[in-house]
Amino acid sequence: MTESKAPRLIGKIKFWNEKKGYGFIENGDKQDIYLDGWDVKDGSTPKPGQLYEFEAEPAEKGIRARKAREVKREKPKRNTFTGPMDHNY
Repeated sequence: MTESKAPRLIGKIKFWNEKKGYGFIENGDKQDIYLDGWDVKDGSTPKPGQLYEFEAEPAEKGIRARKAREVKREKPKRNTFTGPMDHNY
């Protein structure tokens, strides 16, 4: 079995039907990309606005996402003040 060399793309979930287990990823001004729940490989449940990384392949009615996984966003580090009052007397 050979490793897939398809380019990985990143897109935002536009719509997700949890009951039916499918949805769509935004594709700019072009046709949206179909995402089936069986193609989500990290066990996550897509929600509108989340970013997903995936491979795209032609399908019967457009483009289908394969091997999708959520892109984890790092939380910004909070700066703490360490001024002259931050010490013990």
